[in-house]
Amino acid sequence: MAAKLHPYTTKLYYDADGADPYTELTDLIECTPPNTTSGDCETTHLSSAGAAREYIAGWIEGGVVPFAGYFAKTQFTQLRTMLTGRLTWYFRITLPLLSTETTPSKVECQGHVHSIAFDQVTIDDNAIRCPFEMKVTGLPTFTAGS
Repeated sequence: MAAKLHPYTTKLYYDADGADPYTELTDLIECTPPNTTSGDCETTHLSSAGAAREYIAGWIEGGVVPFAGYFAKTQFTQLRTMLTGRLTWYFRITLPLLSTETTPSKVECQGHVHSIAFDQVTIDDNAIRCPFEMKVTGLPTFTAGS
């Protein structure tokens, strides 16, 4: 049975060229890492057996990744700049450490900030709670922690 992970210490990083060091954007409250799906390519032809449609695996789709986090004003400004700049960034999500790990697992992908919403502004913490989405381009990778 897999060990359960606590959501705290899940962090989101970004970088322009995908080379270390990455810049931390925020601690995440919620995150659904990229869910990849394979498309279908129809290969049916007039000689297909049983007059049935035939398919092969097609292009992989990384989808849209939803996030939520608390942002300081400077972090939120960076996120808005990423949206309005319409550039592709390298993103890294580091997952919480398991009790046997010293290096966290990580999910990495390229994408652009797809949407941003104001959810809540908290006065006590001077923070903006912000759900946002990233559209993945290319194939995400997963590296297991050790």
